[in-house]
Amino acid sequence: MGLIVRVKGVDWSGKGFPLISGFVSVDNLLGAYDFRPRANRLQDVSGRGLSAVPYRNLLNNTPLVQDSTVLQDTANGLGLIVRNGALDFKIPNRTLPIGGSVRFTTMVVGGYSGIPFDTGQPASNATICSLADMGNGVSSTDFPPVIQQFANDTTLGGRLRGTSSSNIGAVAPLGIKSCLFLTFDGTKFTYRNMTTGQVVEKTAAELGVAAGTLVPSSRAPTLVSGNYYVGNSAIIGLYPELYQVAQWDKVLTIAEMDSQYQSSKLLFADVGI
Repeated sequence: MGLIVRVKGVDWSGKGFPLISGFVSVDNLLGAYDFRPRANRLQDVSGRGLSAVPYRNLLNNTPLVQDSTVLQDTANGLGLIVRNGALDFKIPNRTLPIGGSVRFTTMVVGGYSGIPFDTGQPASNATICSLADMGNGVSSTDFPPVIQQFANDTTLGGRLRGTSSSNIGAVAPLGIKSCLFLTFDGTKFTYRNMTTGQVVEKTAAELGVAAGTLVPSSRAPTLVSGNYYVGNSAIIGLYPELYQVAQWDKVLTIAEMDSQYQSSKLLFADVGI
């Protein structure tokens, strides 16, 4: 005799209901965050024991200062805005050998908040909203990519070896909130925005990667959102609005991405992703 357990409002597949864990392919998660209100919304929900840490950036060449006040609730109450600082997810950024066996999928549900950079800050040249830096360190050389939106041309996606534009991405409305994935299969980077339907693929060769390996910058040893740049530059100072952030150690299948998107879309229906 079998036993069937039904949990109201939950579906294990994610098709039609939110995923029971909130994320697909749990065994492959390197870390996962869901910023809906709960006792500790900065706690990694993948079971890896991580906890995100907020830092204030004083923009005066001094180290970041741990400060929870850089986080503010979104107007809908379902997420967080990182303002005048950074949120460090403590997921180690990995070396990416070109043609090697290292794979990843990084997901962001959110986008640029649309809030103008505060005029009272010491620097005022903010043009990039850094949503998840995988080791780029605000660099245009051979470092792993950053997920961003560049305000000047509104390109949203990944940037690798680009000076400002998201060169593994596409133009999107400035400040759009979406569910997007950036993947790397050892040779090719793919940006897939489930909200807009945009898909962009770029090989390492097309991006002009000269090095055989992409090594994370010392400026960005862990996955981080917002302005972590220690110095007096606010180039990545535009404020991220975050609902979910996750990273897997594999390339999710299209079916897995769709299940994740359908689940996230239901959880964050008021966001309009």
